[in-house]
Amino acid sequence: MAVATRVMRYLQGAGVVISPLLHRRAGSFCQALRYCERATEDAAVAELLVDARGALLSVVPFGMTTDLEQLGRQLGRQMQRALPGNLGGVFHDCEPGSLPPVAAAYDLPQVVHPQLLSRDSLVVQSGCHTTLLELDPAGIRHLLGRGRILDVAVSAPDNAQQDEPEALSDEEFRSRLSRLYRLPEMPALARELLCLNASTLGIEELSYLIRQAPSLTADILLEAEMESESGMPVPSVEVAIGQVLGLSRARALAVARSLLGSFDMPSRGCLGDSAFWESARRSAALGQALAEELRAPLVEPEMVYLAGLLQHTGWYVLSRIMRPEYTVLARRADIQKLAIPRDLKRLSVVSLGCRIGDPARLGAAQIHNWGLPDAIRQTARYLQDADYQGAFSSHVALLRLSNQLCESLNGQGEGFPRDADLCVPGLSRARVQAVLHREFGWDSDADAAISA
Repeated sequence: MAVATRVMRYLQGAGVVISPLLHRRAGSFCQALRYCERATEDAAVAELLVDARGALLSVVPFGMTTDLEQLGRQLGRQMQRALPGNLGGVFHDCEPGSLPPVAAAYDLPQVVHPQLLSRDSLVVQSGCHTTLLELDPAGIRHLLGRGRILDVAVSAPDNAQQDEPEALSDEEFRSRLSRLYRLPEMPALARELLCLNASTLGIEELSYLIRQAPSLTADILLEAEMESESGMPVPSVEVAIGQVLGLSRARALAVARSLLGSFDMPSRGCLGDSAFWESARRSAALGQALAEELRAPLVEPEMVYLAGLLQHTGWYVLSRIMRPEYTVLARRADIQKLAIPRDLKRLSVVSLGCRIGDPARLGAAQIHNWGLPDAIRQTARYLQDADYQGAFSSHVALLRLSNQLCESLNGQGEGFPRDADLCVPGLSRARVQAVLHREFGWDSDADAAISA
């Protein structure tokens, strides 16, 4: 059973009996409820609120949200919702998006909606996206009855039914950005992975760190399975690293996934995490192979690979700081069935009628905030700029070429780029074809098809 460590420790110490509801990995609380065949009317959600005096956990019925103005009047405080990226500082043992309403486990005060105390049973999140917790009346009283009982909830807005937002002025945009507490800090796991000594790095050490996060373990195993020539499931992280991915690529994958995991990015859809990650990982792998083929003194294949994995960071930032606008943007993208990343320019944020910023600029700011090498920040910043001539222009050109090739191989682009040797000086069309044949098994017939 996967439950946040502090939650499980508290429940066992307090003698609270719970019924775990195990399910396949879900992308949201609502989806998890469907997997467990539980109604939303029987569920409760937790919200972390903060002000200058500290944090507070508010627990309300599913489908409702805390009325901050009414709560502020009753408590004499000015509460705001903690942004998703800030939750890790408190709920560090929980997966992003799964917030257990067990305030005592995290030494937090709590307010509770009175409706919840009269329920015969209640389903809540556990801190993991593969398990829900079902509470009986005794469990409800123990976990929720000790909080302050306040009727300060209102119906949550349905983003799917909201009208498209009106345009934001420059002043309004700056004001909204100023209300952001801060960009997500580098997760502890990513920091540990980056601090590993590359010259002495071993499979056992890297495997141990990866296994600290179940979702990261699943990602690494899936990645190895997709790259494995046999196509068979990979039995362990050690096998994935030692026999399929290699130490360098496995570490870069683990770093990128742990960094991007600090965002509460929607899972599915054209502008969801799955689409961005699929696009990024293929482009990154091809970009690294092209960099190794180029063998240029100022080109670092590992940096090209990590920059490729993080090239969509700006969209993750947008999904966090402008959630309602991003929801509308994603809905429009799904309707238009756009491809990632080729058609993003078509879905102009200006045409949406809201000023939500430049994804490349925001992504570069986040990468700088994480303290990653300048090669990655500059590459992410100027990836869409064909005229960039800075210190890392070769990294940018390689990933631009890689993106274009991936689109062509997927039948989405305009065919094989005939000016590949001009796009990256020293990398001829023949050498690019050799990389595609060696790394991805493309034969001359396939090449002719994508060149047509």
